[in-house]
Amino acid sequence: MKPVSRVLFFLALVTGTPVGGASIRGVVSQPDARPLAGASVALLAGSAPPKVVTSGRRGDYEIAGVPPGAYVLVARKKGFRPRQVAARVEDAAGVVLLDLQLEAMALPPGSATCIVIGGDGQTPIVGARAELKQEVWSYPAGHLIPLPIPGFPSRQRSFQPRTTATSDGDGCFSFTDLPPGRYSLSLAAPGHGGQPDHVFRVPSGRVGVALTITLLSAGGIEGSVARPDGTPLAQAEVSYWSPLPWQVKVTTRSTRTGDDGCFRLPELTAGAYSLQIRAPDYTLGQIQNVSVRAGEKTTVPVFRMEPGITLHGRALRPDGSLAAGAVIQSVQNPPVTPAVAQVQEAAAGPDGTFELRGLEAGKAFIQATMEGLGPGEALVSLPEQADAPLDLPLWRLLTVRGTVRDPSGQPICGAGVSWKRTPPGFRLDLIGACLTNARGEYCLDRVSGATVTLRAGLSGYRETLVTRDLTGETGEITVDLTMVRGR
Repeated sequence: MKPVSRVLFFLALVTGTPVGGASIRGVVSQPDARPLAGASVALLAGSAPPKVVTSGRRGDYEIAGVPPGAYVLVARKKGFRPRQVAARVEDAAGVVLLDLQLEAMALPPGSATCIVIGGDGQTPIVGARAELKQEVWSYPAGHLIPLPIPGFPSRQRSFQPRTTATSDGDGCFSFTDLPPGRYSLSLAAPGHGGQPDHVFRVPSGRVGVALTITLLSAGGIEGSVARPDGTPLAQAEVSYWSPLPWQVKVTTRSTRTGDDGCFRLPELTAGAYSLQIRAPDYTLGQIQNVSVRAGEKTTVPVFRMEPGITLHGRALRPDGSLAAGAVIQSVQNPPVTPAVAQVQEAAAGPDGTFELRGLEAGKAFIQATMEGLGPGEALVSLPEQADAPLDLPLWRLLTVRGTVRDPSGQPICGAGVSWKRTPPGFRLDLIGACLTNARGEYCLDRVSGATVTLRAGLSGYRETLVTRDLTGETGEITVDLTMVRGR
């Protein structure tokens, strides 16, 4: 052994401290001083990877090779509340003694206690916002109950907001007095992306539920938008959508470009995103499959907008007068999720005229809506029909009622009666529906259009379709329907 090595080995034997750093040691125990074996003790220092050790049979632990500086120690064990304390190392060859106490996690019946940690698996997340929703079943009468009624055909399941909480200094929060059933828990914290809603069940037994949820560091998207000539485009709206696999809904958020044409979308969960870019006089821009990693920013190339097509027209009331203030919408190439459809919107002026800008070449569904009137609709081809002004007549709202009977004249209860426009609207085929009562009667309100088709259906009967011309009709009309048994 070389002389220098002998000296270092001797120092290590005398001091009991590995050369190259100090040592933090102590005992992990319960409040009654009973030692806790198998507890993990992590040493955290900023963004550096944590040093993790496990307590021994007597609850003892030691973290060696610690340079001088300020640290945080986090002790955790399943079934116990985590504990974090500050630690400071002054002497590079010294020993810091630090004992840690963990309290058993109280889990009374009807409770749920959650521990929120960071992506390193150790750092407690303080100030995480939690929203708890309870699974309920809704029925036609409007009642919401936490458990389904077996065999009832018209029930619908949803999660209704119940309460909120914020994680404490140890990254913990609790909910109490929860009835047995299924719950959904969503979490959000600054600097961290949203995570999948955590669905869990509260049992009817004597013990509550303990959860540990990890929040990953947020990522982001940066980029810039330019005009066709390459100059920056300010005040363009940039939105993203991400059909998250754990949610039925589509998550969206938007921002605007600055004077330099640049935009930032911060605090995004790791995953794939698509961007939409909107600006007056330009077609809708889209950037697909932008990959975001946890804790990283993704920069997309400069996006150049394309000039769009302008469509002029008028909105008209049923009597032919101008419909000032009507809302005009255009929809092009609508995907499965309507939140990402290419939609442009304008308002009719005092003279009833409107102007839709930034439309793309191809088919476009144009709809005019106004309070108290049925919508006017048209399907146009662009740019072929862009030169001629488009008239959109709105319709009177009618009430259609009647009785559904079988061929012998007996009323049919529980038949579904619906209506749709003929030809159907571009986006909405089924417009309204209801069920017949014990006398076979139905009533459909807010019916509009030149021609509509009524449909009656019920298990064990053949479907009945009746087309009715509503031109010139006002107020209320009666349409009786007959259903024949069979398939």
